[in-house]
Amino acid sequence: MTERHWTNEEMLAHVYGVGPEDNHPDRCLECRQAVKNLEATHVSMLPTQEPDYQFLAAQRRAIYARIETRRGGFFSLKLTHAFAATAMLVCGFMLSLPKPVVTVDTAVSHEDRFYTNLYAEISSDMPSAAGPIQHLFEQ
Repeated sequence: MTERHWTNEEMLAHVYGVGPEDNHPDRCLECRQAVKNLEATHVSMLPTQEPDYQFLAAQRRAIYARIETRRGGFFSLKLTHAFAATAMLVCGFMLSLPKPVVTVDTAVSHEDRFYTNLYAEISSDMPSAAGPIQHLFEQ
């Protein structure tokens, strides 16, 4: 036979009714036997009777009880909201504080004045010997 065999996934999908539509197991004895084995396994795994209503109700109550016990921890929903509100208040308070005023020292220190005078002397075109004479003519 030149036709390819179905994969396990295709056979399983066929058992659940969503598999390929090409009816390959009708033409292939090997695939037909594998599909029958899967169907037999599927049928054997199905429940023989419906579960009791009381059993399901008890199971549901147990689930709800476990959910309720988890809510009572340290980080419950109410505490989470309280922590978020506190954090927002702290951030708002920090943002509302006035910015510190930065004062710029406009007074020139002695060292700055020294270097300013030194630079003026170096960059001047007048010879240093003529400096005292020039000071006589300044007002």
